[in-house]
Amino acid sequence: MFLNLANEFARLGLGVDLLLFRTNGVRMPLLDDRVRVVPLSPWKFRAWLLLVAYLRRERPQALLSGLVVPNFMVCLAKALGLVPCRLVTGIRNRDDLLIADLSLPKRLFYQAFYTRLLRLADLVVPVSTGLRDEFLLPSGLDPRKIEVIHNPTVTPRTSQNIREKVTEPWFRKVKAPFLVSVGRLSPHKGQDLLLRAFAKVVRKKKVELLILGEGPQRKELEGKVRELGLEGKVHLPGFVPNPLKFVRRASLLVSASRYEGFPNVLVEALACGTPVVSTDCPSGPSEVLEGGKWGRLVPVGDEAALAAALLAPPRVSKDQARRRASAFSDRRIARHYLRAFFPSRPSR
Repeated sequence: MFLNLANEFARLGLGVDLLLFRTNGVRMPLLDDRVRVVPLSPWKFRAWLLLVAYLRRERPQALLSGLVVPNFMVCLAKALGLVPCRLVTGIRNRDDLLIADLSLPKRLFYQAFYTRLLRLADLVVPVSTGLRDEFLLPSGLDPRKIEVIHNPTVTPRTSQNIREKVTEPWFRKVKAPFLVSVGRLSPHKGQDLLLRAFAKVVRKKKVELLILGEGPQRKELEGKVRELGLEGKVHLPGFVPNPLKFVRRASLLVSASRYEGFPNVLVEALACGTPVVSTDCPSGPSEVLEGGKWGRLVPVGDEAALAAALLAPPRVSKDQARRRASAFSDRRIARHYLRAFFPSRPSR
C-alpha cells in the first residue's frame, strides 16, 4: 500500500522518498523510477539514528509512517524535537493485538509507551473506522487528530494483474470450480476455521479450495487437511506474487479472518468481479462490503454460517463490484493523503 501511494505521489509530480529497513522486497521492481529509495538498517536502533539524520538533512515537508515499529520510531523522534515536519502516522492493523503477541519484555515496553507516543503525531490515520473506534479512541487519542483514510488498493497495475495468464505448473492440479482464499498462514487469518467449514461444503458440492499464502501455521494447516480428509481438494502452493489472476478464475473469494486492519483482498476480489464471502470481523470487511451489499458477511468463528454462505454465494454483478472497488483507487486515496499532509493548501 505504501508503494501504491509512493507511485501515485510521484505521478502527481511530488518529490517522494521511501525509507526502508530492507530494500530487497519482492515488490521493489514495481516502484516508480521517480521514487528515491533511502535505505535505513534492519537493526532498529541504527535505523532510528539514520532516520533522524535523514530528517535533519533533508527536512521533508511531511512524513508518513506505518506499522508498530516505524510508528514508534518516528513518534520518539518527534518527542525529542527531531522531526521538523508534519508527522502522519498510519495505523494499518489492530496494533494492540499485534503487540499482545510479542514476547513479554517487548509487550510491556510497547504497551507502556506506544499509544502515548502516538499522541505526538500531527495526525493519526487508521485505514478503517473500526480501527478508529475499537483501538484509537479507547486509547485516549484526541478524536480531532484522527482521520480515517482507506487503503489505495486499486491501481493501473491491478488490471494488468487480473488479466495475467496462469503459467504455474501446480495450478494444473486445481480443478474448477474452486474457491480461493488469500492471506498469510497465521492464526488471525482463520484458515483453520475455513478448512472446517469447507469440509462441510464438500459433502454437498463438488468444489476445491485454493489457499494462497505462506506463514508459520503451514504445518498445522496441512495436518488439518489430512485430519479432515481433504487431500486433493485443498491446495496450499504458498506465496504467489500475483494472486489476482487466480482470484479472477475462482467462483468465490473467501476470507475467514478473526481480525483485520483493512482487508485489501476483498477490494481486489471486487475489482476482479469475483463474489465475496467474509467474516464480519474487526475491522474493515463491513466497510468494504457496505454491511453486506457487495458480498456476504458471516459471524466470526461460526463455521456453520461460513459453510452455508459458501454454498449460497452472493449475487452481485461484475460491473457493480468493479464500481465499488473503484472507491479505493490509488488516485482517490492519494488525494486524501495530500490533504492530510498539507491541510492549509487548496485541494487540486
